[in-house]
Amino acid sequence: MSSEAPYMAGRAAFDVRCYAGSVGILVDRCLQQGESLGTTWLIDDTKAASCAHLVILYAELLPALKVYFPATRKECGVVAASFHPQLKCKEMGQMARKALLSTSSTVSLQENNLVVLSLTPSLSQMSADFVANANELLSFPPPLRDKGLSGNLTELDLPLVIQTITNARKHGTLEITNERNHTLAQLFLRDGRIVQSVFGSLVNETAIYQMTSQHLAGNFYFHAHKEPDWQTGQPIKHPADMLLIEAHRRLDEIPKYLLELGGEDALYERASDKLDHVRLPAEVQEDAQIIWPLIDGFCPIGQMWRLAHLDDYTVFSVLCELVRIKQIREVQQHDPLNQYAMKPLEIAPQLPLSPFDIVESLIVDEITGLPHMQSGHLLGALRPSDPWHLIHDLDLPEKSSGSPIFKDAKVI
Repeated sequence: MSSEAPYMAGRAAFDVRCYAGSVGILVDRCLQQGESLGTTWLIDDTKAASCAHLVILYAELLPALKVYFPATRKECGVVAASFHPQLKCKEMGQMARKALLSTSSTVSLQENNLVVLSLTPSLSQMSADFVANANELLSFPPPLRDKGLSGNLTELDLPLVIQTITNARKHGTLEITNERNHTLAQLFLRDGRIVQSVFGSLVNETAIYQMTSQHLAGNFYFHAHKEPDWQTGQPIKHPADMLLIEAHRRLDEIPKYLLELGGEDALYERASDKLDHVRLPAEVQEDAQIIWPLIDGFCPIGQMWRLAHLDDYTVFSVLCELVRIKQIREVQQHDPLNQYAMKPLEIAPQLPLSPFDIVESLIVDEITGLPHMQSGHLLGALRPSDPWHLIHDLDLPEKSSGSPIFKDAKVI
């Protein structure tokens, strides 16, 4: 893609993917492998905007942050953070910290959830004392747990841990956390059965399958209690041993699919305007309709699970079927470097907004630097007589908080 102004087929709408160079990833530098917190976007040459809840806990630890721009592979340090003057910082901080104890990294809708970050083109050096202090301030104590039922998934793999708990007919929650004891995934078990599970945006069986395929790492803790403090809808119906057998079956099949598809970084585009779902096996038709809009030539197949809310096995099996009936085709992998410029995005605070207006989101893959755009609609005001807080139907993936939303190629 060139940096010119391409237009989308079918309607006179600017293709916001040309702004990929302006979208950055907010990263915590103090964790061993770094951790993506959310998304930012340039508002001028040295400033980026994002959601305040992503930054509020780092207000006194700004050297711990950096902004990485995947499309240009440039990274910037953060030297100052200016929160919205009407933001209730103390309340936001409490909510942001509480969110780290759940599998969702977001907080409930809040007014004035805005921060402007001042950027520098170089990263400051962090001393060992600074890193240790930051990790201590941002860490939680280990969760309450039953004696002996804790450890690290580098020593025991997750299926073995689950099997041990179910065989003992334990009743409570298995919690998987990172090195700061921030929650990554949870499973609630009752009398030898897995009742509920959640991992990112995935729930129940799909969450368990994806935890297995991602070889989820971290600490694990089991604590006994009668009911979970989170809900995933209908409980899991299959016995734990059947779930683990199916998870392993899927794990064994994934390499075969990836060999056929060209690997996790392979890119596919639609070869026809509409999905011909009747030519697909009945068992994949529903999932194919979910995946079809994501096949845009920019989203690596290894990242589609985050956008589709399906596990890797399901995504890859559907893609193989679509290849078989020639509804999609592989496209040449392209390096976005030098294709996208880092330039401030135009903000349009006075642009009139109404229900059913078409809006678009833009996220950039952290690994490949390729953009993904999604279209949706405004649904109306969050509260009566409040024109500033609007609801939309864009299904944004995990870690996309702070990503720009456009109307008529302007950030709203």
